[in-house]
Amino acid sequence: MSETTPIVHWAHTNLRELGGYPTADGGAVRRGVFFRGGRMNELSAEATAVYEGLGLRRVIDLRRPDEIAGAPTPAFPGAENLPVSVSSGDGGFAEMANRIDDPEAATKMAEGAVQYYRRIITDRLPLYVPVFDAIVDNPAEPVLFHCTAGKDRTGFVAACLLGWLDVDDDTIMADYLATNTVRAGYAEERLAQARRQFAAERGVEPEEIPDTAMDGLRFLLGVDESMLAASIEAMRSTFGDWHGLRRDGLGISDERLATWRTAVVDHA
Repeated sequence: MSETTPIVHWAHTNLRELGGYPTADGGAVRRGVFFRGGRMNELSAEATAVYEGLGLRRVIDLRRPDEIAGAPTPAFPGAENLPVSVSSGDGGFAEMANRIDDPEAATKMAEGAVQYYRRIITDRLPLYVPVFDAIVDNPAEPVLFHCTAGKDRTGFVAACLLGWLDVDDDTIMADYLATNTVRAGYAEERLAQARRQFAAERGVEPEEIPDTAMDGLRFLLGVDESMLAASIEAMRSTFGDWHGLRRDGLGISDERLATWRTAVVDHA
């Protein structure tokens, strides 16, 4: 497993890049090409400057139209905004958020999340085709792909890209799980806010709200290995490996891969 640390550009929006991860042939994913993150409708001037400094040419928005309408993606100089909803018309994790005060919320959400990730492979894969076409057919052009939290839909896209570049599975999972560290501060803010809200609704002090009442939201704010593992397991049982998924599930030929890979992998 690689010990490469994820490159974080703006923690609050989970903005980080895939550059630097080693590939099986001794190379490394090129820096400054692939960026992943969450929604950006409330960027400070400082954060905006960070985004503009990335030199983005394309921003792929994986969210549903209603999500985009409620939290529009800003326009960055020189970058095309490309909305490609991969959510099949459902609310996905948004539906789970309605159950965060259920005493068994965390358990139910974990079960629902595993099913959601499995269904990316079994039911939703065609929705991702234009996402990957836009990335693979525009090699070496800095691209940001994002959803709301930058962890689930975005996490799946990142895993596929790294898998096709032959980054090892442990590193792919570590990049996925890095969300828990990168968003830790934001998660604590949201948990504290929700605790105050729950307390006000019940007419008690925040410290009287038990930790178990926060478990559902705590789960929703992070990621768990079992979630991406469900996609990987479904991918392996259906397509064999990352490259089978690429070729047979998403229609990306070996020739297209080779051209793309040459542009986005560096060798010493």
